[in-house]
Amino acid sequence: MTSVVLSVQKAEGSVAILDDVSRDYNGQPVETPTITSLGTGALTVEYRAQGGEFTTQAPKAVGSYTVRVTAAADDDYASASAQRNFRITAKSVTIDGVTVEPSKTYDGTTDATIVTGGTLSANFDGNDLRIVTGSAAYDGKNVGTGKTVSFSGFSLEGDAAENYTLASQPAGTTADITVRTVTVEDLHIQDKRYDGTDRAEYDGEPTLGNAVSGDHVALVKGTPSFTSIRTAEDIAIRFTEFSLTGADAGNYALTQPTGITASILPYALTGGEYAVNSNGWINHDFVVTAAEGYLLSLTDTADGVWQQTLRAADGRRAG
Repeated sequence: MTSVVLSVQKAEGSVAILDDVSRDYNGQPVETPTITSLGTGALTVEYRAQGGEFTTQAPKAVGSYTVRVTAAADDDYASASAQRNFRITAKSVTIDGVTVEPSKTYDGTTDATIVTGGTLSANFDGNDLRIVTGSAAYDGKNVGTGKTVSFSGFSLEGDAAENYTLASQPAGTTADITVRTVTVEDLHIQDKRYDGTDRAEYDGEPTLGNAVSGDHVALVKGTPSFTSIRTAEDIAIRFTEFSLTGADAGNYALTQPTGITASILPYALTGGEYAVNSNGWINHDFVVTAAEGYLLSLTDTADGVWQQTLRAADGRRAG
């Protein structure tokens, strides 16, 4: 009788990972892939970061990974395993709702003031992801309404920041730049002696107050005059309109000066105010000189010319 020994071997096992678990970051561990296998052997799912060791802990951070599924042997099938690479990519986010002051007074710069730093379109990590506020700038320094304001320099920070990417800078907005009020400073008018006119003269040079340093803007003086020709103290001074000139003048509003006064002093003579070149009557021409602040005619004739005819009798009386 012949005996035959039969050796029954287990069939080759098989396991397959059916889907790619790659996805954008969402703050949660990656989902277990769909798996098929032969037999009833237990399945072990492991993950490995690029260059790392396999572990059963499913990853959630951004990176490149490998998933390995191992099917244990059972009575019919040998053990088997399969691997598949996948990626978790950074979540693209935007910053929404950034606002600026609705207007500012002209200051010679394009700077705009941010009021609200905005919010993130997605944040799965709470305080571990924060906005770094950038800056805002008008499209030009000059006065205008509804001027475009753009943002720059915004970024992300925090322990979870590497899991996100900022898609773009916040969307721009609009705001106004209003005129800057300037005033006339160092404005003084000289007191004068009575001359029968309302003419007034500056004492020193007026300047422009509250203008931005370095701007091309200058003051065009008005013409001053007394509001009365009579002698008095602290007489109100009126001016023709002051104005501004220069490339940047359109960014300013000039406040016209008020409350300026000066005095008209009595025209009193003591005898020492005038001098003559000679007391002798042999001269044909006499030169009369007035002291500073005194006139040769109450009517202030042109160029100070004073004409008077003297008779020989006047000379005899003068000795």
